[in-house]
Amino acid sequence: METDFLPIAEVLNRMVDSSVVAEGNASYQSADSDPRGFKDLTVWQVGMDLVAECYRLTSSFPSQEMSGLTRQLRRAAVSVTLNIAEGWGRNGKAEFARFADIARGSLHEVDAAIEVAIRLKFIEQKDAESAVSSINRISAMLLRLTQSLRMKK
Repeated sequence: METDFLPIAEVLNRMVDSSVVAEGNASYQSADSDPRGFKDLTVWQVGMDLVAECYRLTSSFPSQEMSGLTRQLRRAAVSVTLNIAEGWGRNGKAEFARFADIARGSLHEVDAAIEVAIRLKFIEQKDAESAVSSINRISAMLLRLTQSLRMKK
């Protein structure tokens, strides 16, 4: 009988880390066995760093953009981490994968908003390099996470 419990954060981190090749099937156990839960996920931690970076980048945007691009970029960045957290708290792997997909969509929104900010000359390309690097890393991690969660055992 296949269980639909979420793996602990350590197992998920190994699944999404491109430098680690898993040789066996991870045993799934209750998320309750991991007291920190989603906060131990590397993808969530890198996402939190991206949130801070997006707030830093948008702090120099023109004041008239406060209700426009500034708000949209910040909300999309926060949405990445919130969807990872919400997916973790849902009922099993399928729901977690769905929320990871939503997080990835928000991540691409962040990427597009940063491109808009560069084209409007609110920020310089070089100032966005750290955020773009994080976006690429998080995107790959979320893709691997959803693939791992959807694997049939």
